[in-house]
Amino acid sequence: MSITQDEWNSGYADGRRYRRLTDRERSLLATHLPAPVDGKALDVGCGVGELAAHLSSLGYHVDAVDWSDNALAEATAQHGNAARWLRLDIELEDWAPLHADGYDLITLRLVYPFLKHRDRTMRALGSRLRPGAAIVAITPLAADTPAERRDIALDEDELAHLRAGWSTSERHDAEGLAFVVLRGPRPADATPPSSPSADRTPRAPADARDATPTSRQHHFSLRERYYTQVESGRKTIDIRVGTPKKAAVETGDTIVFRAPNSGRELDIVAKRITPYTSFEELLDAEDPARIDPDRTREEQLANLRRIYEDLNAETWTVYGQRQLNRGYMPPLPKRLEWAPWEGVGPGAEILGDVTGKRVLDIGSGPGHHAVHLARMHDAQVTAIELSPTQHQRATGTHAGTPGVRFVHGDVIDYLRTAQPFDAAYAIGSLAFTDPHRSLPALRDGLRPGAPLILSLLHTDLHGRSPSTTVAPREQMIKLRDDPPLPTRMWVLAPQLWEELLTENGFRVEAIDLLLPPEENNPVVQQLIRARRLPNRPTRVSSRPRTKRPPAPHAAIGVGAIVLSDQGVLLGRHRRGTLELPGGTVEAGESLEAAVTRELAEETGLIAQPDDVTLLGTLVDHVGVIVRVTVGAVVSTWQGQPATQPDESVGDWAWYPLDQLPDGLFVCSAQILTAWRPDLPIDHTPAHFTPYA
Repeated sequence: MSITQDEWNSGYADGRRYRRLTDRERSLLATHLPAPVDGKALDVGCGVGELAAHLSSLGYHVDAVDWSDNALAEATAQHGNAARWLRLDIELEDWAPLHADGYDLITLRLVYPFLKHRDRTMRALGSRLRPGAAIVAITPLAADTPAERRDIALDEDELAHLRAGWSTSERHDAEGLAFVVLRGPRPADATPPSSPSADRTPRAPADARDATPTSRQHHFSLRERYYTQVESGRKTIDIRVGTPKKAAVETGDTIVFRAPNSGRELDIVAKRITPYTSFEELLDAEDPARIDPDRTREEQLANLRRIYEDLNAETWTVYGQRQLNRGYMPPLPKRLEWAPWEGVGPGAEILGDVTGKRVLDIGSGPGHHAVHLARMHDAQVTAIELSPTQHQRATGTHAGTPGVRFVHGDVIDYLRTAQPFDAAYAIGSLAFTDPHRSLPALRDGLRPGAPLILSLLHTDLHGRSPSTTVAPREQMIKLRDDPPLPTRMWVLAPQLWEELLTENGFRVEAIDLLLPPEENNPVVQQLIRARRLPNRPTRVSSRPRTKRPPAPHAAIGVGAIVLSDQGVLLGRHRRGTLELPGGTVEAGESLEAAVTRELAEETGLIAQPDDVTLLGTLVDHVGVIVRVTVGAVVSTWQGQPATQPDESVGDWAWYPLDQLPDGLFVCSAQILTAWRPDLPIDHTPAHFTPYA
């Protein structure tokens, strides 16, 4: 069924509304899809926002998308800040406004039958699911729908096709609607053909293919070596970054590979499309010999890691050309600026005394920082830039500057033969290179004791926080009114950068967050000061069994007992339970640190890890998920408890131990009885192991 955007807009403008959310649907959502802590939900085709607002009431942080401006205007008027209301055609437009770190729940209510590209869209949505997350499709049934409205419903064959693409699926009745819960996207079964066969699309004249394609076709460049491998049947799997152009490929489509040097073309049918979250995961799951039969797994991993960097190099080349066309060059700075805002943070002094020393400017762009260091601080600067147009901007203006040597090339390749440098810095550039490649090269390219200063993105224009896993995410580069340029950046949390630097022979001396002077600007920069450590003797290594993380089957959290003369501190969750301060332990933090962080985030009370006494571990389960809860007592704190913005628990109050209220959260009840077994509290059992 095909309905245009204008038709949807007109329908909403004329007062047309659709089936209201039923009590049965609300019950199924609460039972099967409870919101985890800080859970995110995406409501696709949100209409006037009834479902999105309900998901918000369940505790989700909701993104609600629709392509009707009229629907979104009414949703905003009715439900305010219950969700982020986004105008987006989920099938055709860039998903940059959506959360790159995924969702715990994605809903399509009365939407799926209207999708033009059902398989592709569901596959793309599945790639945005977090571990253990689900998609819920709610749809009318053809058997219960009048014939003239058949296109708004699914028959049993269509439902079976929808469910077949998932590892697990559940179907429930919701007062005449099918309520389908899908988990675990299942990869398709085939791969590109390994040799000339009937699976290969017959060649057709170029004008015939371009003018009237009878099947979807996509044209991709393929290096000569890989082209020969495909042609001979030795290479049967091709790896591509999931840009919008690449993500448009569906199973059964024709891919026309072209070898740039020879101009030869080869038509291949896409038999399987499988998304992966990392190259390590991909190589663990696939046979490397089918990807590149002439390279080892380790060599392939090194090559694959450059895919994102090649994309970034193309982007910066386009960016540099646009600036060349405008004739724009930034003025020479009066001081070295580590952030986009003048006068924010320190200057060149954090590099130390660089007089006469060899300094490496990584990703030097138009070269103005390198020229400043050479002129104002008498440094001998090597400014290396991968983008030919950015390098052209620098040399076109600053060539011949005493103390500056401009180099066009890849910094990792360059450092293999260069003499070690006395200092190095990167202003906004290192995040475009895989740190698994760049940091070992920088360790080998710096003298022991040399400073390494990195200015890196922390929070972007959309307010997105840094990632907690070492993986790139899409970030758009905007220049005036030009179309935005896609890149893949490693926007990592400070703790991750510290761990990576430490693993690669650096000592992190300080990490500062640089804030813009404008209050309404969400962008935040990290400024990392590190130092190359002396060479260490060889140590015995250890490694994980596999690069894949273990299958998630447990959740760990903390709960804090804060006791005053007035009683124990409890807050009310938005779902109605009364709870101790606490929450999920984040990657890399100690249990004591988790207690103090959650206490500050939820109540505003400030405590130190030394003020925390851990009681022990409580183990129970919710369904198949093992739940581990660590109880703690906080002996000293500062401040007064108060409801904090954007937190699920608030209305903090003190309750005498002999007047505890009903409706305690199970985990809080378990902690209290582990602390004081005499308290008259009923709860489901848990195994308690006290700490000595």
